This record gives sequence, C-alpha cells and structure tokens, in this order.
Amino acid sequence: MKFIFILRYIFNHAFKSVLNKMEFKLAALICIISLSACKYADEMHLEESSITCPSYTCQGSDQKFGDGTCIYYSSAASTYYVSSCSSTQTPYCPPSVGQNSTCTYTPSSTPTTKWPGERCSDSSPCSSYAITGCVSEVCRGSGYNSQCYANDNCNPGYYCANNRCIAQIEIGKPGCINDYQCVNNAGCDVSSSALSGICVEYFSVADYSEVKNCNGYTNLLCKSSLCGIDGEKKACISQLASQKDTPMACTSNNNCTSKIDSNYGSIMLFSTCSCGYNSKAEAYCGLFPGDSVYSRYLEYARQYVKNIAIQYCNTNRRFNVECMKDWWGIKEASTFNYYLAAVNYYVAVQNSEDCVLNVYNSLYQSIKKEYGTESFSILGAVFGAAYVSILI
Repeated sequence: MKFIFILRYIFNHAFKSVLNKMEFKLAALICIISLSACKYADEMHLEESSITCPSYTCQGSDQKFGDGTCIYYSSAASTYYVSSCSSTQTPYCPPSVGQNSTCTYTPSSTPTTKWPGERCSDSSPCSSYAITGCVSEVCRGSGYNSQCYANDNCNPGYYCANNRCIAQIEIGKPGCINDYQCVNNAGCDVSSSALSGICVEYFSVADYSEVKNCNGYTNLLCKSSLCGIDGEKKACISQLASQKDTPMACTSNNNCTSKIDSNYGSIMLFSTCSCGYNSKAEAYCGLFPGDSVYSRYLEYARQYVKNIAIQYCNTNRRFNVECMKDWWGIKEASTFNYYLAAVNYYVAVQNSEDCVLNVYNSLYQSIKKEYGTESFSILGAVFGAAYVSILI
C-alpha cells in the first residue's frame, strides 16, 4: 500500500489544473516491524534493484548546439545538456526524455478563473460555477437552499446535497461522510463501514489518540498528519523524520527509511527513491513529515486552518492557493505555496542548476520567484520602518 502524504490532498486543491497534466510522485511505502519480519501492506515489496539516473547540466562553454537546440541528449554519457532559448519568438524549451529538444513557441496558458467566494476582476473573471457572476468584486454562486449541481456551485459555508446548497457541518457535529461537508477547517472522522462521522478540526488530534480512518497511513486530522494501525485500532502517530540527515542519496527504496515510532506498533516508513535533475546522476529519498522542510510546510498549513480566511473559500477550494491569496494574504499564501512546492519537488531540485530547473521544473522556479519577491518586499518595508523581524 502506498503511503500518500498530506501533499497529495493539498495539491488536489492547490494545483488542480496542473495535476490534470502531470502526476506528482511523492509517496512512501509502509513497513510495520514485527521482530525480524517485515509485513508489507497488500503484500507489496520494496524494489531491491538499484535505480540508475541520467545527469542534467548546463551547456558547456565549449559545446556547440545546432540551430534552435536547447537540450542536447548524449545517450553515451546519459547526460542532458541544457541551454536557454535566446529568440523572443521561440523562447520556450520543451522538457525532453531520451532525445534533443528545440526552442519553440510558448504554450498557451489557461486563463485564471475564480470560484464562488473568490475575488474577481476583468483580468480574473468568475468561472461558470459562480452562476451569479462578479458582485462587488467577489464571485457569487448559489446560496442557502439554492439549486446546485456540485459543491463548486455553492457559496462559501455551504455544500451541495440533493441539488441544494446547505450549511456545512460544524466541528464536533455528526452527519458527514466526507471532508467537504464539514466547515473548511475540519475533516470528517468516519470509518469505512460507518454511515456517517463527526467533523473534527484539521491537525487537532494528538499523537496516539484514536481516529476512525487511516488510509495510506495519512490522516489530516492528526497533528502530525500521520496515523497507524494496531490490530483493529487506528490512531495518530508521531511526526516521523528521516533516519539520516537530508538530503539522503539512495540507490533503492530500501535506503529511504524514517525513524521508528516505537510507541505505536513500531511503525517505520519508507519513502520513494527517485532520480533528481542534477549533474551527479544521483537519486534522493523523498521527505518525511518530521524533516525540517516538511515540518515548515505543516506549520503553515496549521496556521492557515486556524485563520478565518479559510472559511471564505468554496468548500472544494479550501486549500487552493488562489483563494488563499485573496483572503489570507499574498505573503502568507506565497510562503505556504513555496514550502508546499519545496516538499513536492524536493528530490528534483537537490543540487540542480538553475538552467536545468528553468526547463524541467519551471513551475517550482516560478513559485520560488514569487516567494522571494514577496519576502524581499516585506523585508524592505520592515527595514524602512526601522526594525527587523525574521519572516521564516
């Protein structure tokens, strides 16, 4: 069974349009230690074969590419040599796998549209879900007891049930079967066999306290975001970190172990060993929630669910970065977004050169740039006010 981190859940909201085009593979496998035996969920065993990676580096000063070539792949050296596109007419370098790449036109981007509850303007129009349109610079959808076809149609504070928008269920109240029926800062604590559950605040359940569900050893209700199974009992576990210092170079998943939670079934996690985009042709282990970068991300996620801003979003968009920017603030949303990307792209960006990242991880680069711009502007304002504060 795959251990799907909290990032999978958040990314489905924060980068829904991107996920339609690409699959983010931040996953880990769970191993429950029992004496000398290792029980793998669903009898899936970790791959023992070593992973082999290509290398990625900038075009050398003595290298000559053909006209328009921005990536030259040497099969003999198993290396991608990357260069930027200098033409303003064809400035885009498509990432390639196993072949050269040529500069071309920039792909057309999908216009940003807003859901009910989000700020709107001529440059940020409302989506078709907001049937009332842009009213006082906010997209309006269906209100209480109004007709709906999906949760997306409803204004913040409501979800769609039997084609009518009804009030979300408050924390501590029963009747939910999924998170979207609960207020935006809560999820549904429900077992797979129960008809309904209770809405519980995200990240509020203490370590080793019981929860009703533990799919993939992840539960957003847990303070740590992790859960474990001991017989029939399911409970939150501690925020486990990598066994060794990060980044952890690896040759197989067997190298990618977390520390052991000996307080609950002696659970140890295995993350995925994946190739990065570096010149050393190295693979690295994915992060665990207790690692510093991941911990920083969780810190901002917890701050967000405690902020009233989350309630101003459509229930399906509760973790969407665009809605975060509208109500939580651009600085806060950009910081959250940066650490989210830093975890998801952790393996890819380790020891990678900017020329490579600009082609193979352009989304990460743009998120990093936005975060850096916001941090710089804030520091400038603080310095101008004659005092200094540490932002991160």
